[in-house]
Amino acid sequence: MAHSLNETFKTCYVDSASVPCQDTFVQVKTDAGFCHQFNGDGKVYSHASGLSGGVQFVMDTLTHEYYIGPFSHSEGFSVCHLNI
Repeated sequence: MAHSLNETFKTCYVDSASVPCQDTFVQVKTDAGFCHQFNGDGKVYSHASGLSGGVQFVMDTLTHEYYIGPFSHSEGFSVCHLNI
C-alpha cells in the first residue's frame, strides 16, 4: 500500500514561502507503483534558487512501515527530474 501524500510530505516551500503540499503534488499510479507528481499542472513557479529560494520539501520515509522481502531492495525515495 502506498503512503499518502500527507504522510510523506511534511512541509513544502516555494521561494522560501510555505505552500500546502496537497496543492503542489498529486498521487499517480505508474508501472513502478504509486508516485507523487510535483507541479503536474504547471501552476507552481520558483523565481529564485539556492537556500533562500527554489523548491524545498521535508519528507518522512516512514521506514518503520517497510517490509523487506525477497523483491524489496531498500526503503526511501526515488526522485526523477524531467526537464521538459
